[in-house]
Amino acid sequence: MRREEARAERLLVFFDLPYAQGPDGIYCQDAFWIFLQSLGERFAELVVLGRMQTDDQTPRYRCEEAKKIVFHALPPFSSLYSTGEVLRGLPRLARRIWEPVGRCDAMLLTIPHPWTLVLWCVGRLRGKRIAFMARADLQELVKYRAPLGRRRRVRFAAWLFEGVFVRLSRTTLTFAVADVVARRYQRPRSPVHAILISTVRAAAIRPRAARGVSDACATRLLWVGRVDREKRPDLLLASFRDLCDRRPGSLQLDVVGRGPLLAEVEKLAAQLGVGDRVRFHGYVPLGPELRRLYEAADLLVHSSATEGFPQVIFEAMAAGLPVVTTAAGGVPTLLEDGVNAILVPR
Repeated sequence: MRREEARAERLLVFFDLPYAQGPDGIYCQDAFWIFLQSLGERFAELVVLGRMQTDDQTPRYRCEEAKKIVFHALPPFSSLYSTGEVLRGLPRLARRIWEPVGRCDAMLLTIPHPWTLVLWCVGRLRGKRIAFMARADLQELVKYRAPLGRRRRVRFAAWLFEGVFVRLSRTTLTFAVADVVARRYQRPRSPVHAILISTVRAAAIRPRAARGVSDACATRLLWVGRVDREKRPDLLLASFRDLCDRRPGSLQLDVVGRGPLLAEVEKLAAQLGVGDRVRFHGYVPLGPELRRLYEAADLLVHSSATEGFPQVIFEAMAAGLPVVTTAAGGVPTLLEDGVNAILVPR
């Protein structure tokens, strides 16, 4: 297909990102929107499906609704682990997606997700071209995020559900973020391709000013991410305490992000005796404020137990910031220990 023809098409995307109604339009709460918006620039129209949130979180990334971007709200549910809510929303989902699926030429859908299965069926029924994108290892995520009392059952259900999409990906073009995720779906002759995605624009890549760190100055470590179990904030703080024991008074940790464990992590920092050396900044959107935090830091530390490939590493490298990270997920596919990062075994 020629590039001119591709730009004339209408693309429908579903990634189950959180959206909110702001004072001047709809906002996305996830930086992945930056990638979707740049993808939409290659098409005549971007049709976005998403769930609206009603919490009090400040909107972050504005969705420029015009002829270029058309937003359709889907039935809300609190969590994918709330099976009853998800199932009760299916009839409304089928009604709400019929019209937007009809107006698009192609569809890009997140997997594995129960609503993607419905979208795939409707898209096939209406003769649409469909592609999947897998951004994370579902089995690893469930191991950390599933409710403790139901974890074994949820992991088994996730394994079965993922198997459905493994089968569909044999005939559906599928993109997977990093080799480790692609291997979940790849089978002989299946159209599955490993990719890397960055939300960092080329204009944001600038050389870092050379500077030295003296023993008299505090060394600033920076951690950026969702404060949740799979990101291992407990490992981060335990390691930071050990470093502080070795270098009393010379270390400082900036934690950027929000999530369900934030209050617990703040309490843990105090219990470990490093509360006065850890600053919690909350969520900081990708932009000038976050860039200043990267530039003020001496080192990015990343403690995740599972990843496709973390965007924060791209952001740190764009700011010229050295990286110490766990060798999780797709990290070793791009980073080499002792060459462009320090990799720590999980």
